[in-house]
Amino acid sequence: MSARKRFLIAGAALLAITASAAAAQSPGGGQRFAGQARERLRTFIADYLDLTAEQKEQANVIFERARGQAEPVRAQLQSGREALRDAVKSGAPDAEFHRLAQAQGEAIGRMSAIYARSFAEFYRILTPGQKEKAEKLHARLGQRLSKRSGGRP
Repeated sequence: MSARKRFLIAGAALLAITASAAAAQSPGGGQRFAGQARERLRTFIADYLDLTAEQKEQANVIFERARGQAEPVRAQLQSGREALRDAVKSGAPDAEFHRLAQAQGEAIGRMSAIYARSFAEFYRILTPGQKEKAEKLHARLGQRLSKRSGGRP
């Protein structure tokens, strides 16, 4: 699989995981929703790829470890969003916006690396047939994301 395809798969997964993390931060039971969404996604992927029980367990270990590694970065992103919001309200100078945005970009890069590594590890446990199915799923997700973004890459 090309680096671009791996990046796109990781990006799609990151979007799904980030969406569930955002839901977890929302008031009114978002934690439960995020957990349910994450579980539905895992079940869908496991069924679609026809993972064995051992592969499912390995995947759970891989992705739970990634979630744990990402938690401090997720907290940093939240505080960064708050700092940017406060800078807007206080009329901060452009240099402050640049500094805050750069810190956010670095944190997003760390988050992307965490999840890309975890998906690379997951990909290694798949059989050749499962890898083929994963590429088909990736293509479908890529098409959907492209339609949602108005055809932008």
